[in-house]
Amino acid sequence: MNNIQEPRESWLSGKRFLILLAVVVFALFIKPALGLHTFFYRDFGVLGYPYGSYMRDSLLNGELPFWNPYSHCGVPFLAQMGVWYPPSLISLLLPIPWSINFLLLAHLVWGGVGVYWLSRRWSVGAFPASVAGFAFVFNGVTLSCIVWGNYIASLSWMPWLFLSVMAAWKYGGRWIPIAAVVSALQVLTATPEITLLSWLLLGMIWLSAIISREVKFAPSFARLSAIVLLAAGMTMVQMLPFFDLLTHSQREAGSVISTLWAMPSWGWANLFVPLFHTSPVLQGQWFQPKQDFMVSYYISAGAMALAAAGLCLKRSRTFMVIAGMTLFCWIMALGSEGYLFDWIKRLLPLISIARYPVKFTILTAFMLPLLAAWGIEQLHKSPERAKRVLLSVTVGMLLLFTLFLVLARLHPFPHDNFQATAINASVRFALLLLIVGGAWLQSQLKEVRAKTVVQLLVLAAFPIDAFTHNTQLVPTFAASNFAPGVWEASGKPAAPKLGEGRIMISREADRRLNYSAVQNYEMDFTGKRLAEWSNLNLVDRIPKVTGAITLRPGQFDVVERQLYDPKSTQSCEPLMDFLSATWVSAPDNPVKWIRRPHPLPMITGGQMPVFKDMNATLQAITADDFDPRNIVYLPETNRNLVTVSNQTKCEIRNIHFSQNRVTFETTSTNVSMVVLSQSYYHLWNALVDGKPVSLLRANIGFQALEVPAGGHQIELVYRDSNFVIGGLLSLASLTACVLMWIRTRHGLSTPVEESIRP
Repeated sequence: MNNIQEPRESWLSGKRFLILLAVVVFALFIKPALGLHTFFYRDFGVLGYPYGSYMRDSLLNGELPFWNPYSHCGVPFLAQMGVWYPPSLISLLLPIPWSINFLLLAHLVWGGVGVYWLSRRWSVGAFPASVAGFAFVFNGVTLSCIVWGNYIASLSWMPWLFLSVMAAWKYGGRWIPIAAVVSALQVLTATPEITLLSWLLLGMIWLSAIISREVKFAPSFARLSAIVLLAAGMTMVQMLPFFDLLTHSQREAGSVISTLWAMPSWGWANLFVPLFHTSPVLQGQWFQPKQDFMVSYYISAGAMALAAAGLCLKRSRTFMVIAGMTLFCWIMALGSEGYLFDWIKRLLPLISIARYPVKFTILTAFMLPLLAAWGIEQLHKSPERAKRVLLSVTVGMLLLFTLFLVLARLHPFPHDNFQATAINASVRFALLLLIVGGAWLQSQLKEVRAKTVVQLLVLAAFPIDAFTHNTQLVPTFAASNFAPGVWEASGKPAAPKLGEGRIMISREADRRLNYSAVQNYEMDFTGKRLAEWSNLNLVDRIPKVTGAITLRPGQFDVVERQLYDPKSTQSCEPLMDFLSATWVSAPDNPVKWIRRPHPLPMITGGQMPVFKDMNATLQAITADDFDPRNIVYLPETNRNLVTVSNQTKCEIRNIHFSQNRVTFETTSTNVSMVVLSQSYYHLWNALVDGKPVSLLRANIGFQALEVPAGGHQIELVYRDSNFVIGGLLSLASLTACVLMWIRTRHGLSTPVEESIRP
């Protein structure tokens, strides 16, 4: 970045901005930064952390966890999106949860620095670029995403993606491998919606540059193609197994996109008045009704005012594209209420892999700060006109604040708190005045010390705005709450180990846990730990019938939905026996566990095969007279693969379960069926005495095989050729990037007069 020349009066150089932002971020999150506290709220605590803990423990034990036998009666693990994100390997070197918290905070700083340098590349001054960096880090969207760590990671790479890709299509050279690596890293964060939106915006900016003849079509297209191909190649170690899993998962391609968690029809009001038609939950956060994904998508009223002023003062083609994309995201976030969402959903049904329309607001946390920086930059060009425009914009914003408060007063929702809403809105408007007034004042001051003080006040307004517009936006608690061994510490008998059985949350307890209402964070989380809810069983390494893994084998999901159907009146006790559920949580108390008297072992033998279609089988295995000890249901398509026709005697011994392998021995007088209460997945391979045999799908979503008479050694092995092929492609693409870097003559520096302009 040495081609960017700092004005003499500027004190916010790139290094100083990095230091300032890092100090502010780590000071505001001092306890997580020191390892005393940890993030935990929502998915971070019950999904993300257990996931990372399982990955870390597996790798430190010398195993690649292709399969997770602790959740959903077994589910693919390394094929899940997000597990191959390279920076997450920091947890192998440093203790958790401290290393995971540190990584999140580092991503905040990295993203803010990226926005700073992207703004500088667009010929924006050091102070406007610093405002963009602070506005990017300290806003409702970015801070809400801390509970969804992959979105923080994706956001942090976004400015570097734009900086490197735009430089690559214009200059080529070493920018191409850099852009490819950055692109691959963003893909590996497992945020398909954000990745697609990022490239949509990049494509629009590229077309704008082609139309204005800033770049030539042929060379820029060739460079973009090289970036996409190299980035795609580097992600194949993740993408090939993932797409295979997606094909065989419960989330079928082309299924209807969920309209749950969309911005409500009046949701744009929350861009100005954060608490408009919101209500607090017991733990302090204010949520919109029926929109529980994003605690807040409020960016900053001050940033919006500066962005609007900049676009009024001078229209840049690139920034008009960004403004248009911002508006597009806010319309799409409305879901069906905005109409555009439904139209695009019908036009492109394959985007069903992405869910929840409110996610479209995430990209605005990147775009709006850039527009705000552009607004501040224009203040130096024509001060008198800028003063009039800023005054007009501020008056317009005041009218909007007033309008929304009047609507909140005249048309309240049942749980609205108008006094809190009005006070909160007043603070927002005061901070808007500080940001807008300070931005204009610093542009007029000549004395360095006074100018610096005003600039610091403007920068300080963004974290104040972010942390006061919605209480408890990023709560933390003591890191000791993640300590393993909760089951043993509670005084219960030992939990089943892998291969010995499973625990199962009862249907009624699951409903209670989904709607828990405990005000104290630590008490609430301790209760969920004791209930082994969601993915928390991974922390204690206890096998469980269910879980919260994103993609699951589709056939097993059919069974799981039936087990937890709130409308079902069937107890499913025989099915629970088959699933080796040795402990079940009490219906009226999720933290109380009851030992079940007669669960089956995880491997049984000698059943009589009965052939039925899926619907008939589902009805049979959920019935009260299901007899899994003596009968196994197989698909009609397996009839020609099975020679067994009656019950037999089959002894099973020397059972050993590991992450990717199951071994046992059988002895029988006749050809017999052997059934495993492990999820069926097509990448499991069955061997009898080292020779491959057919692995059958039993009881809709589980495993079975036929074994010959006599004594035999049985082995089931999980083999993923997609991982091998993908790994080779990723290695080849990474090697190509390294060679391109070595062999490219010109480096990263470009002349100042050729810097990328908006």
